[in-house]
Amino acid sequence: MIRDNHQGTKIFASREDCTTNATPEEVGTTDQEGNFDVTLSVEYHCLQAVHAGYLSEKQNLRNSDELSTSATTNELGTITLLSGDVTGDGQIDIFDMAKMAGHYGESDQILDLNISMAMVR
Repeated sequence: MIRDNHQGTKIFASREDCTTNATPEEVGTTDQEGNFDVTLSVEYHCLQAVHAGYLSEKQNLRNSDELSTSATTNELGTITLLSGDVTGDGQIDIFDMAKMAGHYGESDQILDLNISMAMVR
């Protein structure tokens, strides 16, 4: 089952490659369809999508000379955030299961793991 509301995923950008632990800055938020618009200068190299209850994902931007420098749209592809990281530690493990078990039967959306979040970037 796919989540039908993708609103609220925070988009971060970093001037460093995605393999580093550079501190990114928030540059946007997704709309209901999972789309977002940001204006970045060519020194940005990494985008990261973050949403509570999901593993975050990073994507290196293509070589800056491949991206349009005019006011046109550049398609960056689609990414799926996997649900299950309810503790927010960047992993899906036994601690997430324990937290979910402790809240079984409740209606907390962060603990609803029947759905994944697909985003169009």
